[in-house]
Amino acid sequence: MASTIVESGRAASFLKGGGEMGALIRAHDWPATPLGRPESWPQSLKTTTGLMLNTEHPMFVFWGPEHLCFYNDGYRPSLGPEKHPTMLGAKGKIVWAEIWDIIGPQIGQVMAGEGATWHENQLVPIVRHGRLDEVYWTYSYSPIHDEAAPNGVGGVLVICNETTDAVLSRRALAESEARFRAYANSTPAPVWVTDKNGAMIFANDQFKEDTGKADADVRGSGWIALIHKDDVADVAARRAAAWEAGHRSYSFTARFRHHDGQWRWLEALARARFDEAGGFQGYVGLAVDRTDAIEAQKELAESERRFSLLTNLAPAIIFFTDRDGKVEFLNQRWFDYTGQSEQHSGLRDWEKAVHPDDYGKGADVWRDPAARRADYELRYRRADGAYRWHLVRLEPLIDDRGEVSGWFGAGIDIHELKQGEEHRKLLIDELNHRVKNTLAIVQGLAFQTFRGADAAPEARKAFEGRLSALAGAHNLLTESNWSFADLKSTAAAAMTGCTAAEAVSIDGPAVALSPKQAVSFAMALHELCTNATKYGALSVAGAKVSITWRIDGETDPPTLRLVWRETEGPPVSQPTKRGFGVRLIEQTLAADIGGQARIDFHEGGVVCVIETPLAPGSAHR
Repeated sequence: MASTIVESGRAASFLKGGGEMGALIRAHDWPATPLGRPESWPQSLKTTTGLMLNTEHPMFVFWGPEHLCFYNDGYRPSLGPEKHPTMLGAKGKIVWAEIWDIIGPQIGQVMAGEGATWHENQLVPIVRHGRLDEVYWTYSYSPIHDEAAPNGVGGVLVICNETTDAVLSRRALAESEARFRAYANSTPAPVWVTDKNGAMIFANDQFKEDTGKADADVRGSGWIALIHKDDVADVAARRAAAWEAGHRSYSFTARFRHHDGQWRWLEALARARFDEAGGFQGYVGLAVDRTDAIEAQKELAESERRFSLLTNLAPAIIFFTDRDGKVEFLNQRWFDYTGQSEQHSGLRDWEKAVHPDDYGKGADVWRDPAARRADYELRYRRADGAYRWHLVRLEPLIDDRGEVSGWFGAGIDIHELKQGEEHRKLLIDELNHRVKNTLAIVQGLAFQTFRGADAAPEARKAFEGRLSALAGAHNLLTESNWSFADLKSTAAAAMTGCTAAEAVSIDGPAVALSPKQAVSFAMALHELCTNATKYGALSVAGAKVSITWRIDGETDPPTLRLVWRETEGPPVSQPTKRGFGVRLIEQTLAADIGGQARIDFHEGGVVCVIETPLAPGSAHR
């Protein structure tokens, strides 16, 4: 259809211009609407339409009782394809069905002659691009006067701005601030925000709780006033250094006044804030109370100072190693003793002071993850070049997981003690040699004495057996430098002269006998063995002898109880007189060991019970 606004080859002047919407209005089939041709429109509509088309401000017109729609290019960007351009000249109630319950009453108020309305950031959701968008507007509804219309109002002029972005931005900012406040107030550490002049505009609950200040006291004040005066300069210097280096954040540790009046050490981080244009807006600060840690560090430093003083005063060499035995610390005694210089050689050359033959001692301890305390001896070179023996003790350092994290070691000079032990060993070896020679001479004299025709062979044999038992006990004591003899070994040695020793069973816990006890037990068991060989269980095949003992730990000191028992041998009868062997056991032995001994001649076999107190440490040696 041809344009409805062309008259005599010229367009109606009030519809000139207007860009896309001007062209669409000029081309619209207005005669098909209740308005008819534009030249017949009411003058107020013509004037308003011309004004609308010649401004870039978003404008909209509802006209007549059917609220026919007009709008300009400024309004068009707010519409989606669902409404543009089909809504031009359409009925408002149909076009804006999704929001008519909002704008209908507002339009009706103006059309009723009740005056203009104003709406700021009004939520008016509209359908565009296939969905109902959350859209906010700031707009006014103004009457378009027409004397011919009811109430003198022919339509409504809408002057508007879509404020969706601004509203959503403010909402996002408010939500962000709310989240920040919620996060900050849930943080168990002081948090604050300042403006560009350093005045606080926010402080979280923990900050106010720690300082004992109300929100009104905090807001607008300078947090720097809460810092100890001796720390202010350092904080300012750190901030200046950060800015000079191009950093906008800085950290510091300073004392803050607590609400109880005490100064607490806080470790703080201050991060600069900037607006969208990059303008500095202030700082966000967060602090963590480090008082306990700093005090602990001070106590640790003091403890280390005392430890260093103690280790350097000790007359022993003290060292630490890692778990693999690498030395990490040597006390001053080491450097004074070896002549090494801590500044010159450090901890790396400590092994140069170890005797080459002793290097590597203790390594087996370090290599064993289950190792515990260990002692070993090695030689260190003194500053004058002499090597001297040291006793070194290693103690593991156990971590929280129960694993060895390192070793603590201490060494003391035992050179004179070592030499004394070697000298004593020399003397004992010489004594043992002379005792053996003496026994050999005694045995030779006995042989010469008993070889005559008048000498009884049994007497000579008994004497030699007793002498052999005595020598056997001496041999066992010689192996331990005359310090102790094992009871089981003593009993076994005493049985070696018996013809049926294989019939003897020996059983009992480990017991260390003193030299005097060892000799006495050896002689007593030899006598019992000799008697059993002649008359008792060892004189016939199939009989048995058991030597058993136990320790009564309930007595103080503990008591050793040894039992000699013969079984399955020939019948035994009570002797008419006590022989030399019986008297040796029941009288001499009992006196020597400070205990008691008793021999019972039961019909089933001889039983001898010997009891003696044990010295501390004799059992389970």
